[in-house]
Amino acid sequence: VTALVEKDGAVLLVDDGRGGVSLPMVEVGELGMQAALTSLLADHGCAAEIGAVFSVYEDLQTKQQILAVRCPAQSKTATRGAFVPLTQTALADLNDAAQQSMLDRFMRETQDGNFGVYFGDHRKGRVSQSAAKEAVT
Repeated sequence: VTALVEKDGAVLLVDDGRGGVSLPMVEVGELGMQAALTSLLADHGCAAEIGAVFSVYEDLQTKQQILAVRCPAQSKTATRGAFVPLTQTALADLNDAAQQSMLDRFMRETQDGNFGVYFGDHRKGRVSQSAAKEAVT
């Protein structure tokens, strides 16, 4: 599961160990997704709520199912990683093309507060749009 931790137009990015950055991720264990996300947020020293699903996709290269969940943060404070303002330059530091695409969509949807849910694989899929606009934190 991937945490899209967000606050005021910035997202939490962590060192991916390959010279770039990525969204924080953790494998879901026996205790389930909520426990995995709660642990991930705690491990990064980030006060955030588990929010809505933003993306569900299969990475055909790694044979993994990825679930990305929006996690609105209370502040831009983290003990691991850093909150980075979302810009095209920041997206260029992501080594994962699927995460680049997801964050590019997140930037667009943040502008009007109308968030959808992506379903597909890491290359193509569809976005199911929400009927209601949300307040952006």
